[in-house]
Amino acid sequence: MSSTRRYLCDCLPCCLSAGVHQVSIQLDLETVFQFSHLVRAALMSGSPQSFRPAAMLIERSKDFGRSWKVFRYFAEDCSLHFPSVSAGPADSIDDVVCDSRYSGSEPSTDGEVPVHMTVQIHTMKTGRPAYLITLTNIRLNFTRLFTLGDTLLTRRRRNPQDKYYYSLYNMVVRGSCFCNGHAGRCTPVHGRCVCQHNTAGENCERCQDFHHDSPWRPGGENTADICRRCNCHGHSDSCHFDAARYRATSGVSGGVCDGCLHDRTGPQCEQCRPFLYQDPQRAKDDPHACIPCSCNVIGSLGPYCSKVGGLCECKPNVIGRCCDTCAPLICFVLLPACECDPRGSVSELCDQVRGQCACRAEVAGRRCDRCQTGYWGFPQCRACQCNGLSEDCDAESGECRSCREHSAGPNCDRFYMNIH
Repeated sequence: MSSTRRYLCDCLPCCLSAGVHQVSIQLDLETVFQFSHLVRAALMSGSPQSFRPAAMLIERSKDFGRSWKVFRYFAEDCSLHFPSVSAGPADSIDDVVCDSRYSGSEPSTDGEVPVHMTVQIHTMKTGRPAYLITLTNIRLNFTRLFTLGDTLLTRRRRNPQDKYYYSLYNMVVRGSCFCNGHAGRCTPVHGRCVCQHNTAGENCERCQDFHHDSPWRPGGENTADICRRCNCHGHSDSCHFDAARYRATSGVSGGVCDGCLHDRTGPQCEQCRPFLYQDPQRAKDDPHACIPCSCNVIGSLGPYCSKVGGLCECKPNVIGRCCDTCAPLICFVLLPACECDPRGSVSELCDQVRGQCACRAEVAGRRCDRCQTGYWGFPQCRACQCNGLSEDCDAESGECRSCREHSAGPNCDRFYMNIH
C-alpha cells in the first residue's frame, strides 16, 4: 500500500431474508481502522418496486465486537420508528441522531444510504484536526422493510410481505489504517502500520524501544511529537520515560536509563558510582572512564570524592586531590604545626610529607632542636673534643663517652697500661 487510505469493502450483490424485518450484516475488519471518508450502502427493499429500508441503524465497535455503539439511525419517520432519538443535526462526534433523508419511496430502485463517518474536530491543545472515528467492526441492522401497504389488502399469500426483502447490491467502505498520525502506509490485508517517527506497535501507539526521552503523542506536523532517542552515553541499551523528570527538566529530557553498565549511574548513566570519578583524560562514553578515588585514609574525611576531578574531602591542614599533602607551614596530619626551632633551622618551612624541618649541618631532630651525633651544646653545637678516641659526647657537657681501650677522661686524654 502506498497510503494508509484503503477500500475496506466492495461487496457484490446479495439478497437477504425475504419477508423478514430484522436482518443484520456485520463487517469484521480484523484490526483498528480510522474512517476518514464514508460508508455507502446501495440498498433495495422490495420487488418489483424496490425501496430502501423504512428503518435501519448502523453500529460500530472499537473492541472487536465486544461492545457496540450506534453511529446513526435512518427512518422514513424517525418519530415513529425511533421516538427517543433526536432528528439532528449532529454537533459532535458522539451525537447520535436519526436521518430521514434516505428512507423514503424515492427513488424506488438503486437507492443509496450514504453515511459520512468523518467528523473533524480541532483539539484545544494543538489546534490540529482530530479524526475520532476508529473502528474494528461495522454492523448494519435493518429493522423495518419498506412496503406499499398491500400486505393489508391481499389474502392470496400465506404471508403477503414475503415478496418484500432487503437487497444489498453494492456496499463500499472506505477508510484508513489507524496509525495515530505516525505512518504514511500500512501493510495489505491486515492493515498493520509501517510506523515512522520512532514509534512502534500495530497502530504506532507507543514509542520504539530506546526512544523514551519524550512522551508518546499522536502525530502531527510538530517535530516535538516524535519519540526521541534516550542518551545513555553508551552504557545502557534500555530506558523508560519518567514524567516527573520530564517536568523537572521543563521538557528537555524524560528518559531514564535502565541498568547502567561500566560502574555508571544517573538518569543518563552520566555519573560514576560512589568511590569512583570521571577520568578527565577519557570521554564520558568510554567504558573505562570511571576510576577509583584513591583518597588517603589518614588525610581524608572518607573514601568519597567529587564526580569530576576526583577531589577527596580533606581533614584540616591537609591538601591535595587525594588528601596526601600538608598545607604550607603545616606538617603531616598526625603531627602539630612545623614549629621549626629557629636556632637550629635554616627555614620556617618543613617537609610536607614527613614534617621534617631544614636543619643546619650540625643540628638534628624533626624541629632542628638538638645537635647531631658528635656535637654538643645546642644551639652552638660544638664538635666533641675526644682526640679521635670516641665518636660521641654528652649533648649538654661535652664529656666524651666510651673512650677507646687504654684511654679515659672527659676528652679521652688520659692513657694507661695494664700491668700484669
